Amino acid sequence: MGYTVDNLWKDDGTNLSPGVDYRNIFSPKLGTADVGTTTYNSPDMILQASAWDTDGSEDTWQWKWRVTPASAASTSSSLQLYVQKNAGVDASQFSFSSSGNMQGSGTITSYTGSFAVGASNTSLTIYGRETDDATAVAVKIGNAATLTSPLGKVTSFCTDAGITEVAHVNRNGEFRNYRTQFLDEFWNGVVSYWITRTSTGSVAAQSSSNGIYRLTTGAADNNEESIDWNDICPFQNTLRPSFHVRLKLDLASNIQVRIGLTESTGVGTDDFICFRINSDTDTNWYLVTSDGGAETTDVGPAATTGTVDFKWEFMSDTSIEWLYSTDGGFSWTSQGTISTNVPTEQLQPFAEVIVRNNGGARYLELDKIEIFQDRI
Repeated sequence: MGYTVDNLWKDDGTNLSPGVDYRNIFSPKLGTADVGTTTYNSPDMILQASAWDTDGSEDTWQWKWRVTPASAASTSSSLQLYVQKNAGVDASQFSFSSSGNMQGSGTITSYTGSFAVGASNTSLTIYGRETDDATAVAVKIGNAATLTSPLGKVTSFCTDAGITEVAHVNRNGEFRNYRTQFLDEFWNGVVSYWITRTSTGSVAAQSSSNGIYRLTTGAADNNEESIDWNDICPFQNTLRPSFHVRLKLDLASNIQVRIGLTESTGVGTDDFICFRINSDTDTNWYLVTSDGGAETTDVGPAATTGTVDFKWEFMSDTSIEWLYSTDGGFSWTSQGTISTNVPTEQLQPFAEVIVRNNGGARYLELDKIEIFQDRI
């Protein structure tokens, strides 16, 4: 291997160190690439060791650092770490690419127990390179020791750097979280909690669209079609219920729609959290909170006749952020936050559609309602 040293180096029998304050060892390229020879690897930096094999022979090991470039419209290179045993074939064990990628041929172990994304990045992506077939498994997650304890967890999901767990998969493959869930996909109707509160038209599952429940008003002014949980009110601000609905309107004119959580009709009608449109005012959706009749509103997107998703999340006992999606809930846009007039009453789910100004029958289609809430 050819090399130059930018200062005199001295060997004291144990260490090789610079004579003065210059620290670079420079190993020049083995040639200058051109159209005929498009790449030249760097010389190898070799570390050699010897081990006695108990079968009665000596093994010579060599580890080699080598830079391997690639010719292309935009060239690249990688720093390769090879291992060789007894003058055999070099086997690449590890590499760092000029684009910042790292690859290893075996298991990568963290002695600190953590792998973290650098400060200049925002997320960690894990993916496999399996061939697509019936036995393909892209990513496996497990534990070196077989988990047999009833309390064993295969994975733990946290909201921070591995401290605050919000869900886990236990050793039996069961997913567990710390929030209760209600879900209605409206398959062939509604689940048994719902009742029709007010009817001037009809409520019906759509025979041609499994998972759609349509509330249709009568044609006269203020005709209403509404459903709720018959005054079963398990949701409360201190348990921070999140609410997600997928819905569709037939028209955005001469219509009022509210959907969310409201108090028992036996108590009153002025404590609620809901998504609302009232075309008498404008054709935008709003998040509305009402505590004893004192309302706070936050304006959101213009109403359309397409299928859309809305959801809200409690950020604290008295603060709610709401979000909007047009792609089935895969991506969301925050619409704002309300931190006043959040009701403290116990609430029930409800949905209502009202025709305005004798505009003719209007309908609201519900595709999905999903509610999560803390258990304690």
